[in-house]
Amino acid sequence: MRAFNDFIEEFDLREVHRVGPRFTWTNKQVVPVMSNIDRVLIATDWESRFPLTLLNTLTRLGSDHCPLLLDTRDPKKHQNR
Repeated sequence: MRAFNDFIEEFDLREVHRVGPRFTWTNKQVVPVMSNIDRVLIATDWESRFPLTLLNTLTRLGSDHCPLLLDTRDPKKHQNR
């Protein structure tokens, strides 16, 4: 764990704020264990290119993980030609 944290610090990564359900994983038992183990880390230069980035937690369908949708909300990709 320390090596992973050192890597995050060395490359100046930060976690993208996520919206949606609080937990991203469950063991799907009668008395479930739930945790937020799925994350997206980005570099500061990437963040400066896509400052409107939003991370959504989607509905879990059949899996024990919720899918994550990373949207850069880049206005250039939505321009009409």
